[in-house]
Amino acid sequence: MNSTRLHPSPATAARLLLLLAATLIGGCAPHAQPPQPTAERIISLAPSLTETLFALGLGDHLVADTQYCVTPEAAKALPKVGAWNDVSAEQLLALRPTAVCLADTHPQRDRLAAAGLPLVPVRGQTLSDALAAVLTLGQAFGRQADAERLHASLLASQQALRQSQDGLPRLRLLVVISRTRGEGRLRDLIVAGDDGYFRELAELLHCDLVPAGTGAAYPAVSAEGILALAPDAIVEIAPEWEPKGEPGREQLAQEWRQALPTLKATQPGRLLVLTENDATVPGLRTIAFAKRLAEQLRPLRTPAP
Repeated sequence: MNSTRLHPSPATAARLLLLLAATLIGGCAPHAQPPQPTAERIISLAPSLTETLFALGLGDHLVADTQYCVTPEAAKALPKVGAWNDVSAEQLLALRPTAVCLADTHPQRDRLAAAGLPLVPVRGQTLSDALAAVLTLGQAFGRQADAERLHASLLASQQALRQSQDGLPRLRLLVVISRTRGEGRLRDLIVAGDDGYFRELAELLHCDLVPAGTGAAYPAVSAEGILALAPDAIVEIAPEWEPKGEPGREQLAQEWRQALPTLKATQPGRLLVLTENDATVPGLRTIAFAKRLAEQLRPLRTPAP
């Protein structure tokens, strides 16, 4: 992730760095050629990769993952090696891994490689990358046939969703990635821009993601700027509020309505507050998430009788 993506607060930035497979580039060049990865003892440093490894039948080979790896249920029981950018090469080496799966833009990739860890870097900056990660891991660990079947199934579901949106009116969609929440006002707003993943997802849903052409993956905007963008719908992604349930989602919705009462996108049915973590884990559950989002947006495309 570049420095424009997330900067409102250290806690929020750290959370989104992991959940959106951030693209910080880090470290110095590796000093030694690491060993060839094999499947005997795998560490996963991303929730999406953990889910895919389990789906490919490699769950029994996982010896550790991150604190955000909570799906499937078996992932919760694995030893944890940090969150996103706080992993320790020494801790990983102590687990004697034969493979460490991580995003290809992980901020510590070069340092981990220099420590001699057998890395399996996986692209994940776009929706297409997220689906193709299945093939990357299948190839790395000799599960090509299983990976090809799973990938084909995901592509078929994606195509079916795309066809279901054909002919529907396009919507101007704003996706809010982070902000200071729970203060009764809108502050420190970060939205999806030219990021690749959410723009591809919006196109799959036959939506125009706003803002466009900023050159920033996750630009900062003001409340006044959102008024100028005039979105038809707003999707706010707030996984850290999941424990608060429906009262929490309603609290966040009320902050929008109080701050921007004249904006149609803040009205019920147009403002969607999502606290499920599949909204921020590009991978196997993305198409299912997109289908649910399409159903929630469908009433906005159908004129009232």
